[in-house]
Amino acid sequence: LGYTGARRRILIVDNEAVDRELLAGVLAPIGFLIDQAASGEECLEVLPRFRPDVILMDLAMPGMDGWETIRTIRRNRFSDARIAVVSANAFDKGLENDLGIAGDDFITKPVRFDELLDWLGRALNLDWIEAVEPPIAPPAAFSGRFQWPLQGKLIARFGPLAPGKVNDGINIAAARGTPIHAAAAGVVAYAGDQIAVYGGLILIDHGGGWMSAYGHAAKIDVQRGQAVKAGEVIGLAGATGQVQSPQLHFQLRKNRIPVDPMKQLPPR
Repeated sequence: LGYTGARRRILIVDNEAVDRELLAGVLAPIGFLIDQAASGEECLEVLPRFRPDVILMDLAMPGMDGWETIRTIRRNRFSDARIAVVSANAFDKGLENDLGIAGDDFITKPVRFDELLDWLGRALNLDWIEAVEPPIAPPAAFSGRFQWPLQGKLIARFGPLAPGKVNDGINIAAARGTPIHAAAAGVVAYAGDQIAVYGGLILIDHGGGWMSAYGHAAKIDVQRGQAVKAGEVIGLAGATGQVQSPQLHFQLRKNRIPVDPMKQLPPR
């Protein structure tokens, strides 16, 4: 599935990183430019830079909640983007509000992606086209071992970074053009630059629920559906996405949940 015309921008606002990544992982491959915010405050910071066409807003966030964030956006005319509320509380859908958020603008978690795409089609007046990409072949069973994707100084660890911000992986400093190696054998599930925060991004499915991610790549040397071996060069490090210096953002996920890579990689 994809759509015709100019690429549209979607800002996903949710304090749960797993929920943000789940939406981004579905929307980016079909042509949307994606940015993310982990709080209402961060959303307000991102708006003038990213200028989204659509905002997908969670309600239950610490600090400035979704309602207050929407109210601030509209009151101060920070953006005229269409807003959909993405909430686990179905009760909110039936409540009246003073912000012009209609019942049709509520999408209940867990998100049904056909419902979300229907809403986006109406909100952005999109002409959908059928995808030509076949589904990727499932990888063989995972061997249970990962290796370092490149050598370099660790500049950001897994976990909380600052109030409202969490690192779902680790960041490794690297000279621009340093080869990035597959951390284990698998099948490339995504290779592209459509998720703004990560720039050049590669996702590898290793089987057994394991997935690895490699962000900020200056060059991508693999394509979706390609089988790769452990240690195979899949791209070159760079400073694409929202970073100022060359580095690799590396994630490991088990059944979509971020796992600290330092607990899975060999000591060094």
